[in-house]
Amino acid sequence: MRRKKSTIALGAGAVTLVAAAAVLRFAVVPVIAQVPSDLDATARYAGTASLLDTAALERGDAENLFIQDLPVTASQRVQVIDTDGGTAVASEDLAMRDPDGKKIRDTHHVYAVDRKDLDAKQPPDGSGAEAHEGLAVGFPLSPEKTDYPFWDATTRDAAPAKYRGTSSTEGRETYVYEFHHSGAVADPATLEALPEALPKAAVQLLAAGLPAAGREEVAGALPGLADPVPVTYTAEVDTTFTVDTGTGVPLHTAKAQKVTANIAGPAGATPLFDVLGYRLESTPESVDERVQDAADAARLLSLAENVIPLALLLAGALLAAATVWTARRGGGSAAAEPDPSPGARDVPEEESEPV
Repeated sequence: MRRKKSTIALGAGAVTLVAAAAVLRFAVVPVIAQVPSDLDATARYAGTASLLDTAALERGDAENLFIQDLPVTASQRVQVIDTDGGTAVASEDLAMRDPDGKKIRDTHHVYAVDRKDLDAKQPPDGSGAEAHEGLAVGFPLSPEKTDYPFWDATTRDAAPAKYRGTSSTEGRETYVYEFHHSGAVADPATLEALPEALPKAAVQLLAAGLPAAGREEVAGALPGLADPVPVTYTAEVDTTFTVDTGTGVPLHTAKAQKVTANIAGPAGATPLFDVLGYRLESTPESVDERVQDAADAARLLSLAENVIPLALLLAGALLAAATVWTARRGGGSAAAEPDPSPGARDVPEEESEPV
């Protein structure tokens, strides 16, 4: 009886281990392999910016209108603020500062994205997420060697982030994507911070800082324009993403952008000056942090997807083998034992006494 109970216990253990492996692989892993609900990641950059000095413009200082190659630092924070099933609502904040900590540029956007491929999703009611197309806050958790549509918040338009090849960053295999786009500024927050028109005197002052061809074009356009002069804005962006192939984490990013003020000219929009131009690159410290984040995420996923389920299956197989061995051993022992029933014994006949 004791041997029979051991056999049952071993069999139950084997079934439990195999079931646990299946649950982990097919129920738990899909939950892990998606954007976590508590994601809060910050990438840091360093670079330079060039911008209009509004104080010099106000005092009419034509020689010092533009600040060139000002050292700046920036941080880009992506945070999941809500989830709804397979949809994550994520905020993206970029803060750029000069060496004294003075604000150069701050942007804030909220997007609804798929928690696996990070493509645009229908925003949940009341989320405040803005409509967009393609990728906006990152790359799929399992990126591929292909082009991806990527959203430019300044122009509110999508363009391809083109796959350019495979590389390596601190021992992690990466894919490189390049994104280039230009167009009219359409972001309401950006437009709100820019003047819709400039006095002719200010335009003439700004034109003084242009190359000779630009000065002549502005001088030819000004007489036919109203005072103040209507101004439109265009933006151009170039970004190179170096993305971890195992997790989709951008390990290194180099980005450049400029926003240009234009006035109407005889041949169309005439560039007047760059409101802002900057070039940023991930700091070495930020790259180290992102590499570690990618390694930790890949390790966790590998444990849940491969290592632990395989260990559970092997343990289950060993228990199943032990179950079979125990059952056979018990059966063989029972066959060798004599039948204890009384009817199986030979009883000698009693001798009859003589009459």
